[in-house]
Amino acid sequence: MKTLSLVMSVLFMTVGYAHAEVLITGTSLQTTVLTGGATVSNLAAGDGVNATQNLATNAGTVTIGGSSEQTVMINGGTLLNEAIGGDAIQNLASNADHVDISGNSTQLVEIDSGSTLLNKAEGDGSWASQNLASNFGQITIGGTSIQTVSITGSTVTNIAMGSGSYAAQNIASNFGNVSIGGHSTQSVSIAGSTVMNIAAGANSSARQSMSSNTSCNVDASCSVHYRSGHL
Repeated sequence: MKTLSLVMSVLFMTVGYAHAEVLITGTSLQTTVLTGGATVSNLAAGDGVNATQNLATNAGTVTIGGSSEQTVMINGGTLLNEAIGGDAIQNLASNADHVDISGNSTQLVEIDSGSTLLNKAEGDGSWASQNLASNFGQITIGGTSIQTVSITGSTVTNIAMGSGSYAAQNIASNFGNVSIGGHSTQSVSIAGSTVMNIAAGANSSARQSMSSNTSCNVDASCSVHYRSGHL
């Protein structure tokens, strides 16, 4: 039996993105498939909470003049996005904010049975984020980009907790100020493993990426202006 708790699988979501616009003049195909008793949960609890989620995604200011295909397949896996006291987000096949696709972009996330994907923030200065097939902030794809993530029998967690907090993660990645004019293929395969990105207390932080790119010279700390998925 499929469990779907407070989940939104949408073409785009503008909550939390000032003056955001998703403009599609090219081709955009977004697919979310839940099978085998998959559980998808989006939870927010008290005080200044948020939470969000998405799945096949776009989010803030995203322009697609070329071709974009984004797919999320969850077969018996568990996907959790929590907040409790503040923020969280998540995304999955992703994009986020100030992403321009005039070329060809294919992004796929597969979560199989026995896998748990958790994005959690708690209190104080929180946030958390996540993404997975990724992009994030100020990304230009004029060439061809293929980014895939496969998770089997594994646990992937992104946690923040308290005080200054923040956490992030990405996985097949890009992050901030990245331009792809040629051909880029990035993949992450996680089988029978545990991947954790944690920041805990005081002036906390953390980050992570995996198949990566990064750059991030808009904000020298590579954190504050990108942590929520917008500039």
